[in-house]
Amino acid sequence: MDGSAWSRGPYVEGDLAGADLAFVATAAREVNLAVTREARARGVWINAADDPAHCTFILPAVVRRGDLTVAVATGGTSPALSAPSARARGLLHRGVHDARRARGRGPGASCARPVGP
Repeated sequence: MDGSAWSRGPYVEGDLAGADLAFVATAAREVNLAVTREARARGVWINAADDPAHCTFILPAVVRRGDLTVAVATGGTSPALSAPSARARGLLHRGVHDARRARGRGPGASCARPVGP
């Protein structure tokens, strides 16, 4: 990717110089906090994995069905809960199907209606 860099190795203050966006996901909380402090001081957007209090942006679970996109997040309290369930995916699929039919694309246009509740 143009303009992106992957850095593997121990964090050193100054690693975020020139960065616009950063992710930190180490098992060492003190390293995560140091990266977060530098990011905030430099105005760099930061995502600290599993630590929403130290994030300036989040990564929600995303489901796309045709023209519809739904993002689900739990504020970092339980990322597993934001994964769309089979029932939620079915409801989303049905909603897209109904919206397409209402817009005149006809029943089942580019999608199949799920079977079940």
